[in-house]
Parts: sequence; C-alpha cells; structure tokens
Amino acid sequence: MNKIHYLILILISTSSLSFGQSQETFVPFRVNDLWGYSDIQGNILIEPQYSEAHFFYDDLATVKHKYGKQYVIDRNNEVIFKTPDSLKIVDNFYEGIAIYESNKTYKKGYIKKTGELITPAIYYQAEKFIDGKAIVKLKYDQVGIINSEGTYKIEPIYQTLWQSNNVYVVRFNEKYGLLNEEGNVVLPITHEHYDYNLSEDFRIYTFGNNGKYKVYDQEGKQLLSELVTELYVINEKRKIIVAKIDDKYQLINLNSGQKREIQADQIFVDQYSRNLNEIYFTAKLQKEFLIYNLDGQITGRLNNIKRIDHMSEGMARVDMGDVNNYVNHKGTFISEKMYQRNPGDFVNGFASVSRNNLFGFINKEGKEVIPCQFSRVSDFNKDGHSIVETINPIDNTTYHGIVNTKGDIVLPLEYRGDIYDPNHYLGEIISDFPKDFYFIQRYGYVGKNGFKYFKSDNQEKVITEESVVESIRAKFYPTNANISKFKEYSTTIDDTLFVGHYENDVIRKITVKSPNNTSEYYYHEDLNSFHPYFIYKVEGKKEHRFYYYNRNLIRYINPEGENEERESFDSIEKGLMPGINNSLATIQEKYLTESYPSLFEAKKKFDRISDSYLQNIENWKKIEDNCEECEGTGETAKDIYYVNNGDTLLIKHEYWTDHHYSKIYKFYSKGELFLEHSYSSSWGFTGYTPEGRSTSSDHYDESKTYFIDNKRLVGERSITDQELSKFKFKWKIW
Repeated sequence: MNKIHYLILILISTSSLSFGQSQETFVPFRVNDLWGYSDIQGNILIEPQYSEAHFFYDDLATVKHKYGKQYVIDRNNEVIFKTPDSLKIVDNFYEGIAIYESNKTYKKGYIKKTGELITPAIYYQAEKFIDGKAIVKLKYDQVGIINSEGTYKIEPIYQTLWQSNNVYVVRFNEKYGLLNEEGNVVLPITHEHYDYNLSEDFRIYTFGNNGKYKVYDQEGKQLLSELVTELYVINEKRKIIVAKIDDKYQLINLNSGQKREIQADQIFVDQYSRNLNEIYFTAKLQKEFLIYNLDGQITGRLNNIKRIDHMSEGMARVDMGDVNNYVNHKGTFISEKMYQRNPGDFVNGFASVSRNNLFGFINKEGKEVIPCQFSRVSDFNKDGHSIVETINPIDNTTYHGIVNTKGDIVLPLEYRGDIYDPNHYLGEIISDFPKDFYFIQRYGYVGKNGFKYFKSDNQEKVITEESVVESIRAKFYPTNANISKFKEYSTTIDDTLFVGHYENDVIRKITVKSPNNTSEYYYHEDLNSFHPYFIYKVEGKKEHRFYYYNRNLIRYINPEGENEERESFDSIEKGLMPGINNSLATIQEKYLTESYPSLFEAKKKFDRISDSYLQNIENWKKIEDNCEECEGTGETAKDIYYVNNGDTLLIKHEYWTDHHYSKIYKFYSKGELFLEHSYSSSWGFTGYTPEGRSTSSDHYDESKTYFIDNKRLVGERSITDQELSKFKFKWKIW
C-alpha cells in the first residue's frame, strides 16, 4: 500500500570488533596488490602477503593467499583452518559462525570458527546469526529459521520471512501475519497487505484487506480500534502519527490517545527520510499548501507554488516549477537563491542543492556554505563528512573524495573507485566493516581523519588537457613523417577526392579535398577507437584545429588561434559528425572492396535477391506470431513469417516500448540465412539544462549483415539527433 509512508533509516551492521575493547585494532593495510594488517597509526602488524584481507570479527579474519587459497587466521597470523577448495567464506564470523558458499552450486551454508561445517550448502540465501538464530531460504518461496546447531527453529514453509524487533513478519499463501520468536502465531496470517516503519524504538505495523488496515505495535498489540486507509509516523519519541480514518485525517497521540482532526486533502511524509522526530508536517488543502505543528495548528501557508514536499529537520522543499527553494515551519523562504532539479533533505543541518548541474550545500539559514561545484554528493554523515564526486571533462573519469561541512578537503578528489561509508554511503553496500573507516574501491581503507591504510608505487595519473595534446602531437608528427610508407587508397565522388593511408591494414590518415575545403582526419587506436584524434580543416584561408580524446572534443582552436569555450563543443561536434563518419565510411569501403572483391560481389547479388523478396511478399503466405508474454508489461513484439511454396524466405521481427522501436528483417535462401537488416530508434533522458529543465535525445541505429562463405560483411551507421540517411554505412569483416 503505497499510501503508508514511513521514514527508513539505512544501517549497515557492524561487528563486535572492538574499538572500545582493550585488544588492539587490526586494520587491513594494502601495499600495491598485497594486503596485511596495521594498527590505527599505520604500523604494520602483519606483513602484506594476501590478495584479500578482511577485518577481524570474533578474533578471526578471512584472508586469501596470493595463489588463491582462502584461510581463516587469528591475530598472530596463525592459520586456524584452510577453507576447503570446494567452497569459500563470504561473510564475517558472527557468534562464532560464518556463511560459506559452494563454488559449484553457489548455494550457501554455515561453518564454525573451527572449520567444522554446521550445514551443507543447501540455502539459496542465508543471513548472519543474531542471538543464536539465522534466517535461511531453501528456495525463493521456502524461508525459515535455524539455530546455531543447524536445526530448524521455524520450518521453511513461508514465502517470505524477516525479523522486525521481537517478531517475524511472514507471508504464507499470499497472506501476511506475525510470529513470535518461538514461531507461534501472534497475528493470524490472513491479511492481504502489511507495512511497517524501521524504527527500533517505535515499530508500527499495518495489516489489512481491501485497502483498510489495522494498526499494531511490535508485540502484535492493536493500537487503534478504527481501520485506517493511510498512516504516517510523524514523531516516534512522542508517538505521534497521522492516520486517515473514515476519509478524514486524524493527528493522534498514541501515548495519551488524544485525536485532533486535520483539514487536508493530502499529507506529505517521505518514507525515505532520515528523521522520524519531526515537529512539523506538510499538507495540501484544495489549492493551498499548509504546515502543521504537533498540536494540529497551522504555522504556515503557501499559495502560487507547484508543490511543497515533506519536512526535514524543520524545513520543506518547495517546487516553484523550473526552480526550487526551501521554507521553514512558518512558510518563509530561507534564501533568495533558487536551485534546479530536486534539492536534498536537510540532514545533520545541511541540504544538498544544485545549480548549473553541479551540487553544493546550504545550511538552515539559507547560506550556501559549500558552492555548487561537484557532480554528485552524499548527505553529511554524523561525522560532518560528505562523499563527493567530480568528473574530469577530458576523459569523463569520475573522481571521488570527502569534504567536511566547512568545505575543507578531508580526502582529496583523486580516487577513481567509489567510496563507501558504513553509516551512510554513495553507491552499493559491500561487506560489513567498522564505522570508524571508509573503504575506497580499488584502493583500501581510510580513517575518518583521512589517514590512508594503503600505499601504491603506481599512483594513477589524472589525465589533463595538456597531457592529451602532448599525446596527440606524439602521434601526429610521426604519421606525417612516414606517410609515404603507408598504403594509399583513393576515390572521387562528385568533385570531392578521398585519400586514405593505412599502416598494416590500420587507418592512420584520411584527406578529403573539395574545390573550396580540405579536411585531414588522423587516427590512432591508442587515443580513439574508430574516431579521429585530430582534425585539421581549411576553409578558404581559415584554419581550424580539433583535438579529440575518447571520442570527445577536448580542444578547438579557431581561425583566430584562440581556444573556444567548452560550452560550444556540443554544437561543434554535431556539425563535424557527418564529415567524420562519411569520410571514414568512404575510405573503408574502398579499402575493403579492393582487398575483398568477392565479398562485395556477393553483397550485390544478395541485395538483388532481397529487393526481389520485398517486391513480392504481398503474394506470399503471411503467418503472424504476437508476443502473449508482453501483455501488461508495456512492451510489444510481433514476428511475421513470409512463406512461398513451403519455404520461409523472410522473417520480420518488430519490438517497441514507450521509448524504443526496433525492426529486423531476416532473408533466407534454401533454408540458409544470407542477410539480416536491422533498424532501431530510441528516445532517452540526457540530463538537465542549467535552468533545471530535463533534456532528451533521439538515437538511431541501422546495420546490415551479409553471411558469405563463413564470413560476415557488416555495415553499420549510428547517430544521435540527426537524420540517419545523411550518414553512410561503415563496413567491416568478421
């Protein structure tokens, strides 16, 4: 029921590893490609010698030898046991037990800290042990609970089962209910729907049928006598909720039982917010947006706006149409500045905002404490740190770092791997590690003070515009110096001469000469794949120079010898694309025609046959096969078989969704496929304008594949936001 809204707090569990214990902390420490362990100060305790190393849990750590063997070691680097070759341990030890996975079936089981297997690898999914119990899934619809001896405490008969405080929510035969820790029914398993919030101290469940729900606490006790259709937790400490009862919103104090009617058509509470203790909430009544306090009094009113969002730390986002801002509980805007897209919630006193597609932060006074300069940011965690990203415009590489609430750099933005925070993360969750550290993918661990537990002799270099230009020059000058040694292919179309130069069958330079213009295209696979790294263009007496890296224009020197601003590059690249594509397509076809004449003769023959098919299909038997599985998915697919004299000569396949269309023709002769002709078009979101408006593009692809004597002659053309017919096929042989 998507109208039940709760605040979700995402936590990654940490272990009993013991930063408060007297035992010394061992931190996985990486030197180049090998891992060992150090203390908090970085002093080596176990020399780097492993290809993998994880934190110690229950005084044990799982490591992998550089030759691939997995071991469990103690803090003295003594091997407790070697993991059998048939399995691998995939989680840390909790309560003396770890999860392992079969290398053959990929199913999971449990292993003791002595190396003794508790269960065979029979589980589709397995969770870690908590208080002597673990949830296991035999199949996708067979979930139960085992004890530390591997015997079932709750039989695996449920479709779903998960623990929620002192009870288990279960689903059986598409109905929901509650069990206690002994497996006894607390709430009958007869309800079509359930929902709950993730608070550890104020857990509320809603179970019901036909859109009406009863409200229960974590012991299975019913909290309200009435049925509700919507429920919102506003403040968990004061146990205050808003529920819709008999089509009216009620502000309810569950401690006192006091109820107050709220005038509203809609309530706004974000189930993914990080604060269940708001003292205000927002609502809509007809065309007016309202802000209420916990006594049910209106503290703010707003009109002439598109939408108000939920409260976060006493602030609410306001959508003004193309721009956004924030208001406080009185409905007063906190800043004169406007921001694009969807600003973030206030978390730990700050909210992320964006302008010109870059992100920064404001405080509750509306002051932009960190300017909008990053391509992506996470909310500030309790340590006052935000994981931030920036994109290198030269090679589109994303770099990650960490800043504090003052904008000071805690960790420089020079790491290509994602950074993970066990308290709050930007990216996917990896295996548990202590909350006092960050983990940088491809590098290693970092302390919250910025101390790095890794060293490398091969630090990755940040690619700059100047370094790319130097690389271009290093390819450009030798190419022209050795041009006479390359094999030349040329052809004339209308008044334009195309000349291609190949070194060992690899294109190096194309020159295109027309009566008024000359263009030179330079190629090398080290800088670009099937795309020039440098273009020199002469129009009359005007010279243009274009520098490319990874198929992206990185520098344009205009006829005045000045570097053009990057903001103009998109339109410049679009104008250059027809010349880039068609010059390469023309020379490639000339090169392949001379090198493989028989293939192109066969192509001409197959073209004649396929054309005759298309001219005669109206006279052939047509058999349609529609996709029944596509019903209700938003997708449509259809196959049409064209049969003549009992032989299937042509198959037409069509597929489309809201944003995509494709069509494929397959041509057959005597049962053999000789030509496959495909075409597709798609529409997609590409980003935002500086004003915050979304942008999109239309992309087109067409390909022809000829099957000739165990070879494939493939022609392709592809373009975005331009007419496909203006682009020639580029040919290659497989």
